[in-house]
Amino acid sequence: MVIVGQQDTISGYDLLLTGDKWIKFTRLDNTFLLSILKNAKATASALIFHNIEDIAFVDEIFRLAGWRKKDKLFWCTDFTYNQPRMRYQQKVYVISWYTRGRVWTFTPLKPPLPFLRFKPFPGFRRNIPHEQSLDLLRILIKNHSNLDELVFDPFADKCIVELAAHAEGRKSICCVETSRQKIKVEESLRRWC
Repeated sequence: MVIVGQQDTISGYDLLLTGDKWIKFTRLDNTFLLSILKNAKATASALIFHNIEDIAFVDEIFRLAGWRKKDKLFWCTDFTYNQPRMRYQQKVYVISWYTRGRVWTFTPLKPPLPFLRFKPFPGFRRNIPHEQSLDLLRILIKNHSNLDELVFDPFADKCIVELAAHAEGRKSICCVETSRQKIKVEESLRRWC
């Protein structure tokens, strides 16, 4: 999800926030993500959801684009099974925070611990963390962006990010078809920027 500043002040993106779906797409072709990162504002930040195993890959992509790592949050999932040995299996995700410059226009706050742990619900899909916690996304959007900014998710396949953005008073755009991502991104940004 890319949060873009107000129309009269932007030259690029303010905040990029996306789930782990982008990693599969970027492993095949990283030019799309690199073009997004290189067109960001000088004070831009990025919040990236990914598996703990992908830390080196994510670091490499952002290093290529000239971004630096600021901090990270660990986001755990608890799965309950009927078998005693598998009663509490955990999957650990990382929310990495990168910055392009040394100055940003928001006050970064870490979410309270309960929002960084969640339990599955009926219809739960395990490997898509950005579908899971509306409350966590609301906290991240509220604390890492400003009011009246545009929320844009180039790798979205659900509307949870859009719901979180609207709940926090931000405008939003959602892209659905990965095969035509680049065209949709350019069309959406021309309309808003």
